[in-house]
Amino acid sequence: DYLIESASRLAKMLGVSELVIGLTIVAVGTSIPEMASSVTASLQGSPAIAIANVLGSNISNIALVLGLSALLGSVAISRRIVKRDSQMLLVSSLLIPIVLLNGKISSLEGFLLIMLFVAYSAFIFRKRKQLKGYGFAGFLEYFVKLGYVAEITETGAGMLRSFLTGKGVRRAVEARELFIILVSCFFVVVSADFMIKGAIGLSRAIGMDESFIGLTVIAIGTSLPELSVSITAARKHKGNLMVGNIVGSNISNALLVLGLAALARPLVISSQTILKSAGAMCLFTLLFLFLIFTRKKLGKAEGILLLASYAIFLFLAY
Repeated sequence: DYLIESASRLAKMLGVSELVIGLTIVAVGTSIPEMASSVTASLQGSPAIAIANVLGSNISNIALVLGLSALLGSVAISRRIVKRDSQMLLVSSLLIPIVLLNGKISSLEGFLLIMLFVAYSAFIFRKRKQLKGYGFAGFLEYFVKLGYVAEITETGAGMLRSFLTGKGVRRAVEARELFIILVSCFFVVVSADFMIKGAIGLSRAIGMDESFIGLTVIAIGTSLPELSVSITAARKHKGNLMVGNIVGSNISNALLVLGLAALARPLVISSQTILKSAGAMCLFTLLFLFLIFTRKKLGKAEGILLLASYAIFLFLAY
């Protein structure tokens, strides 16, 4: 919570728009627990937990988070808003079972996933200034031509100049926010380390597969920020914010979180649960896209459907 708030304030001080803040800090910020947990699990030699955490979090974001939100309050949706990111959500979800076909995710594949996320973020910022939609083919061309490298470099350099040339009081405030961010990151990483060690110990103590612990206990735990944001948004009748948070978080989980975990250490898996869960995540993604494109709002019926589907998934995974 401190990390996201301080990052938002610092970004505003450095001249970054609220649109950029919302698209990055809210979506990526709520994925920080997944990021810390998966990278920690990877470094500790538990690739099943690292991958299962991403898969389980994406499934719980759709089925549990959206299901509970729809059950607690009717969620109105603008298809025009979600249409812009639905293509990337589908592609990023399908990429996971594809890269897992050979039983591992290499550091190179992890790097490519991260670059795909960085390029897409830069592409969105550039295109949304025009307040119009974009084609996925246009993004692929943008990705191949590396146009985002110069844009990100220029933006980073501009933020650094703004920080270095600021007046005394402003620089002191910026330094304070930066300090809070660093301290918050430290505690997030430390808590993730405790959680992963606890999860490994729990799975060994009760003789349960690590991948199932990752799909359930850790995934649900790291999805709590999305749950908090979504329920609050549902109660305030801000369906687009809620759905946008889920879409953005799932994209960042699939590309950024999994990419960082593989970059830290290649992820080699042997569990069939992981492969089945990757397929299940794609099915939940398709169900999610079907609901938001065929319904003007999600109510109790859709909420019950999603929660029931989640219960069936957990039963089959066990």
